[in-house]
Amino acid sequence: MQTLQLGALDMFFLTMMAEKRAGIAERSLARKKELNDFLTRNFLNGSGSKAQVLKTKADLADQIAQTIIAKRDAKVAHMNLNAMMGRTLTDSSGLDTVLFLDKLMNIDVSKPGDAVSTALTERTDIKSMKFLAESNKGGAKIFQAMYLPSIVGTGSAGYTKMNSQSQLIGNTSNPNWSLGLGAEWTLFDGFSNSAKAAQYQSDANKLEIVASTMEKMVEIEVRSAILECAAADSNLISSHEMLDAALESYELTNSNFKQGSGQFSDLQLADETLQQAELGKINARYRFVRSRAALQVAMGNEIVKID
Repeated sequence: MQTLQLGALDMFFLTMMAEKRAGIAERSLARKKELNDFLTRNFLNGSGSKAQVLKTKADLADQIAQTIIAKRDAKVAHMNLNAMMGRTLTDSSGLDTVLFLDKLMNIDVSKPGDAVSTALTERTDIKSMKFLAESNKGGAKIFQAMYLPSIVGTGSAGYTKMNSQSQLIGNTSNPNWSLGLGAEWTLFDGFSNSAKAAQYQSDANKLEIVASTMEKMVEIEVRSAILECAAADSNLISSHEMLDAALESYELTNSNFKQGSGQFSDLQLADETLQQAELGKINARYRFVRSRAALQVAMGNEIVKID
């Protein structure tokens, strides 16, 4: 269930990022269209050059194609999400999970020692392996006990009354009772029970070794997840700074270009950098949320509580 929840979270974010990419492509298209219209008006009014108009027109056409592709990818991602959720493929329900995402983003990252302790206690895969080991130990004890004697006790009591012809005429007198005790001990069974006991004990030892190995792997997984949370924190902070810088750089480059002191290639690069910074912020947010979710799964906790 926890793995399924993490997979659903990944599918959700893939869909959300695809829709964000489409939005970013549309914003870039609007910027390039506005620039082309600006240069076209200037050229028609006798300023600027036709070469710049043609360059921006070609760039605009390319952005139109990229926007169409981005919208297609968003629709395909939404259909895949609908298929995973059991909805009809054409369901256009919005991705309204703000409260859920905020809850994940506000999860505190546990200290490594506490997180490992929780994982070793709560992980059901480790629990099940230990239960299987204990079960096999119990089986070994049962077959070892086959060499002990089997003791069986019997008893009965009753009241009867007989006449002179030995006929039963009542049950209120002449009480009778009997007790018995029997014992049976297998002296030699061809080592059958001892072999079975050894087999069960061997299986229990193997399962304990596997459980011990799993505990080490779980500890590595938990500690790695905590390190990933720290890296995701840093990445999210840097993505905000990169987006702010890219936006300021584009606005400055765009202003210089419109005033005739900038190069079109510089403006193209600034626009591409801005798009990458916007995508970087979305990816950083996804990495931040997923790092918390992956840590919860590694610790044996559910991402979403299901009643």
